[in-house]
Amino acid sequence: MRVMPLPLPNFKLAELKGIKPFELVRDNQDRVGALMLALSLAYNDLKDAEYCATCMQDLKPWAESDTLARWGQYAGMKHHVARAMSGIAHQILSLLFASRRGVNEPEFQHYLARLNAEYRADWEVVWSAARQADDKPKRSDALSRVLREARNSLAFHYDVNRLTRGYREFFTSGEAHSTHAVVAIGDSLETTRFYFADPAATAGVAIATAMDTERFIEELNEACDRLHKVLWALIRQWIDARASAQEEYPPSSSDRRPPVRASLGSPAVGRDGGSTKRGRR
Repeated sequence: MRVMPLPLPNFKLAELKGIKPFELVRDNQDRVGALMLALSLAYNDLKDAEYCATCMQDLKPWAESDTLARWGQYAGMKHHVARAMSGIAHQILSLLFASRRGVNEPEFQHYLARLNAEYRADWEVVWSAARQADDKPKRSDALSRVLREARNSLAFHYDVNRLTRGYREFFTSGEAHSTHAVVAIGDSLETTRFYFADPAATAGVAIATAMDTERFIEELNEACDRLHKVLWALIRQWIDARASAQEEYPPSSSDRRPPVRASLGSPAVGRDGGSTKRGRR
């Protein structure tokens, strides 16, 4: 599907630094290094998803005043981004549980001990959810609620049973546009959307969370922002502890043009730990 190219926004990234790669991940037996590598990717994924969520918020005034077809496209995309964010949270919990030996390593515990009180409290909620602990978190805020739902596979995406239940729920609700399964079938990918699938997924989330969809998205955004900050603090400690130096990159004597092909070489890939939400950090 072809779309109009848009210029990249100013991500306000910090200056690039280079680190010797095998100081961060030493070998195949480096449990902490492997875990932190995976958490670094999760951090990047959360940043990308939060940016998409911010874009959806910025587009809402225009979408509300546009045609019904474009409003439906917008609503489907907005809820898809929310499901993607909950899916990332779910994967982080699964990663932490699968890597619990790395979490229990003295090096990782040292990083946890150095977190400030706010981040440490949030980490305890994350770790409780990852371990699928029977004891309920002492707090009942957005982070604990959303992570409990993520732990219970909220990010079902294509679970046919939940989708079918959501489909029946919506099309018997009497809500606007629930009298017909709406489609736009064109002669290309760009002109086609199967609108009836979007409210099925949205209703499925509402059933799973027992809360209004907009409220869930609001709490999800808050929870992912807090989870994001915990990862940011942990990863920075890991890099500061292991890197013997953080040097100018690319070196001043080298060709400073962006590489044509490099998975981590694009200027848009660098991360500074900043939230994509406006008014944050």
